[in-house]
Amino acid sequence: MAEIKILVGFFLYRFILPLFNPLTWRTSFLQYYGQTSAYFRYKARPPISTQFCTKIEYSLPFQGTWLVSNGGTNKENSHSWGIYAQRFAYDFIKEEDIKNINPFKKNKLDDCTTFNQLILAPADGKVVDIKDGLEDFPEPGSYKIDWKTKDIRGNYIILQHGPNEFSLLAHLSKKSILVKPGDHVARYQVIAKCGNSGNSTTAHLHFQIQDRINCFSSVSLPIKFRNIVIENSDKPSEFIEKDNLVKNVNQS
Repeated sequence: MAEIKILVGFFLYRFILPLFNPLTWRTSFLQYYGQTSAYFRYKARPPISTQFCTKIEYSLPFQGTWLVSNGGTNKENSHSWGIYAQRFAYDFIKEEDIKNINPFKKNKLDDCTTFNQLILAPADGKVVDIKDGLEDFPEPGSYKIDWKTKDIRGNYIILQHGPNEFSLLAHLSKKSILVKPGDHVARYQVIAKCGNSGNSTTAHLHFQIQDRINCFSSVSLPIKFRNIVIENSDKPSEFIEKDNLVKNVNQS
């Protein structure tokens, strides 16, 4: 019975109720337009491997050890392979939440270790866009989302790090953003807190590097990281994949 209830809630909140939110239609149009634009801009060959990786080396945008719950550098691990803007995106979450937050109990945001964790600038850069003020969905781990949200990214920050490298940090906690457009930030600077806003089923950080400021018409790039430890692997790497436990070398 519980499984059926979860399944019904999943389809209701993910597919049915969003049909009554006009902003969802707008997002779908922007994604379709953006996909088409990116397809022709890259002459039908958007980045598909690490040979197209970022020129800048990035740090993990958080303190301590987190789990890569979604994302990677190949089709099998990709966050959303069919969406160019999110092809090489990552979702990060504290490992404790994978074990403790589940749909068979009524979770609260305060139950999430990930919620309100400090978010750091992944490299030196300039703030070019933010959104704040959106509510954090109060039912983490239920497979439901805030279908009435005004932006699927929730509260977010976009930083420019180079001519064609912009970072997106999304699903941030309401009123936690500490920077404004035009501000210059330094690597490891605290810029916000992790939240559960936008199209998010539980508190987590969505992180990607894109080649344009516009999230819908951009193409994401494989991210080359520096000063990281992959705790559940004995193979050093500049790239990370789904199910890796990762942390910054010089951050506790």
